[in-house]
Amino acid sequence: MVDATVMSDPSLSTAPRSPDDNWAHLVLAGWASVLFWVCLFACGGIYALVYMAPKLAIHADLRRTERVNHQRLLNWQRETSRLQRLALACERDPAFARELARKEFDYRPAEEESIPLPPHLTLQINAGTSPPPETAESRLPVEPWYGPLVRWLAGHPTVGNGLLGISALVTVLAFTFLQGPVMRPE
Repeated sequence: MVDATVMSDPSLSTAPRSPDDNWAHLVLAGWASVLFWVCLFACGGIYALVYMAPKLAIHADLRRTERVNHQRLLNWQRETSRLQRLALACERDPAFARELARKEFDYRPAEEESIPLPPHLTLQINAGTSPPPETAESRLPVEPWYGPLVRWLAGHPTVGNGLLGISALVTVLAFTFLQGPVMRPE
């Protein structure tokens, strides 16, 4: 014998639903599907972030080191070029070599009289030197917006493991509760 209360429950009834019930059920199933995929992609993003954080931190350090070294190389190339021009000028122009010796070694013959000149009229040998390393490094691009998070996450593996555990739990819950109803053929 069948209990009458079971038969009176509309959710257990096999009677056809009204069109409004079908529409509401489809909307609810659609939102559940969207929420399922959002959970899945968020968990995948968390996994990728935790997995890639140490590698991204190392990559950022190497990239910064490469840019600093490149800037140093450019400064050394400029300095080498300037010194080569200076050496060539000393070989070809004896008057320049004498003036350079006077300036560098503060050498003056006894019979020579010195007239002080304003700085812009004197021989400017070191005028083309490269900027100091502090200004060269200050021109480096800033770290991306996600850099501090990646560095922090790379330095705290227990937090990463906790995020992976939460991600796994959300994935299991999404597969358990956000699956659409299984339609059985009649």
